[in-house]
Amino acid sequence: MAQIRGLFVAGVLALLCPASVLAQAPAPQFFLVCGSQPNQPTVYVSGVMQGPAAAFQGFRNDFNSYLSQRFGYQGVVGCIPANTAAIAQTTLNQRSAALRNQKKNLVDTGWTEPAATATAPVAAKQAMAAMQAGGAAAQPPPPQPTAAGSSASAGAGSSPLSSILGAVLASAGGSGGNRGTASGSATAPASTATAVSSDSSNAGGAGAQSAAQQDAPPVLGSAQAQNTKLLVYGCARQDKQVACLTELVNQNRQDTLVQAAGIWKDAFIVDDRGDRHTRSGAFFMNVDGDQRPQLDISYGKSAQFVLMFDDVQTKVQKVALRSSAGGLDVEDIILMAPDDMGTAQGH
Repeated sequence: MAQIRGLFVAGVLALLCPASVLAQAPAPQFFLVCGSQPNQPTVYVSGVMQGPAAAFQGFRNDFNSYLSQRFGYQGVVGCIPANTAAIAQTTLNQRSAALRNQKKNLVDTGWTEPAATATAPVAAKQAMAAMQAGGAAAQPPPPQPTAAGSSASAGAGSSPLSSILGAVLASAGGSGGNRGTASGSATAPASTATAVSSDSSNAGGAGAQSAAQQDAPPVLGSAQAQNTKLLVYGCARQDKQVACLTELVNQNRQDTLVQAAGIWKDAFIVDDRGDRHTRSGAFFMNVDGDQRPQLDISYGKSAQFVLMFDDVQTKVQKVALRSSAGGLDVEDIILMAPDDMGTAQGH
């Protein structure tokens, strides 16, 4: 667990470093293996990939696109980082063996992608995906250089995770109670908001995705409940408030209108002092960053979902995010402090 925590912090710091700093020292290299949803009869796994933390989301999105084009897969993709290629391969072997023991139809795709392509513009990514799927005989165009610390599309600058959580905590303004709506947005019709797509092949280009999905750090943990899947990215605090950013995938074909107040309502955090804090509010964030108490999310698509907690002592440095009903248990989440401009607390 300490190793995973270290990888998360390293990934966040790599995303938050200014371009001048990144230009002076090469970004730390990690190794990654990705897979499709393990709760389905057929599970697809990738090969071992290598790249900096900034390439993680590119690996995830592009493997999802490859699976969609080659196998018609519709779902989300998860990835696991490691410090060395040997550890990543061992993780892949152990995961594959476990899936076979569960009588899953395991498809070892052997798919890999250079880190340079994972952070390249959309055109280069699409060409690579076409070649991987056997739909193009020509070599993909060389990746165009991208400024350090920025994405090929919108969202350049500081880490989206830090900036989003910072904005959430700033808008909370130190008030407690239920945050089902943001100030000034309670009357906005939720039906006009557009859910963020978790499938890059159907997102209409990188511009249709939020900055957090393009550059988010690795998923810390996930769980499923109430026809939804929750992917946990990280948490931050300001004063005595904590906000946890997640991605919620709608798995209900019949009902696409999802109410924040009715899902994952038993979520709570346990701080490093042993104190439990129940959820004080929750809301969705649409592609414009507007906070909504409900959002219309198509089947298999996702949206940013923020959980709020109050009365957390300022000396707390890490928490565990749990839900008894949903089986969620993500341990040792280091709390970032948006005021510190990207300095992870406890690091």
